[in-house]
Parts: sequence; C-alpha cells; structure tokens
Amino acid sequence: MFKVFALAAGAALLAFAPGAARAQAADDGMLCVYDSAAAEHYEAIAEAFLGGGDDDAMKSANAMLDKATQACSDQFKFSEDEADAARDLAIYGVAVDYLTEDLMFMDVSDEAIDGVFTVYSALSEDDLDMFYDATWRSDADFVARLKAGLLKAGFPDAADELGTAYDIFEISAMADDAMLSFTLAGDD
Repeated sequence: MFKVFALAAGAALLAFAPGAARAQAADDGMLCVYDSAAAEHYEAIAEAFLGGGDDDAMKSANAMLDKATQACSDQFKFSEDEADAARDLAIYGVAVDYLTEDLMFMDVSDEAIDGVFTVYSALSEDDLDMFYDATWRSDADFVARLKAGLLKAGFPDAADELGTAYDIFEISAMADDAMLSFTLAGDD
C-alpha cells in the first residue's frame, strides 16, 4: 500500500491548525482511525466508499471503521465530534491512498504523483470550495486550470489518469475539512 495520505495530512495540518492547537491535534490521535484502517483494511474500505459498494461491502467497511473509531475513542478520549471527524478522515485517507496506488498501477511516475499533491497544496480557498459543488467538473475554466497545473507538474495528459487526480483533489478537500473539524472539536 502506498501510504501517501499520512504524509500529506501532516502538511495540511500545519496549514490549518493554529499554533498550540496544531501540536495538540497531532498528539491527540487525529490519524488513529486512519492508521488502523490503512494498516488492516484500506482496500475494502476504499472500494466500498469509492465504488458505492454493495450493501454487504458497505456494512463490512462501516463495521471495520466503527471498531477502529471505538478503539481510538477509548484510547484518546475523543468527543463525539472528534470521533466523527477522525472516522471521516480515515475514509478520505484510505480513499486517497487507494487512488494514489491506482495511479501507480497506471504507470504514472512517482514525480507526477507528487505533482498531484503539489498542485493541490497550491489551490486557493476559493478553489477548494469548488469541490463542494457537485457540478465542479463541468466548470471548464476550473478544470482547465487543474489540468494545466498537473501537466506542468509532469502528469500525463490521459483521461483516466486525470480523472483519478481530480478525484484525489476532491477527496483531499474533504479530508482537509475533517482535519479542521477534528482540531476545532478539540478546542471546545
């Protein structure tokens, strides 16, 4: 498994968590559910959530996440909001790892995959907000800017690969919000 999400999460945490809250969140188990899910069940969880899995796959993925969330909640004494955010972060994290691994199977170079995260980290708040509009892919100017950034970073100009990179962008935006939610919940 290509565990890139944990590396990217650390960088995003530095960007979103202010001062002391940043240090506190890093030590309060924010990635605990993700670490557990990624270590044991990342493919099953990612496939269930990315592919809309059948009922049995979704039930199984939810049970795995529930177990990991409960264990982390017990260990770190999460509030309900922290537990929910950590669980969401696990889903998004394993999805990003899974899609990143897909890019590897598509023979996208490590440098081009790194470029996906470089392009993502350079997006503005307004750009990130675009991912919450279900029609963002129909915004030709926005998608053209994303594609131009990816191509400049050495990413292949191929529809499937670009589509996977766009999925990583969208899921990463949701993961950023889950990290912020976790941090803010810990400040309450």
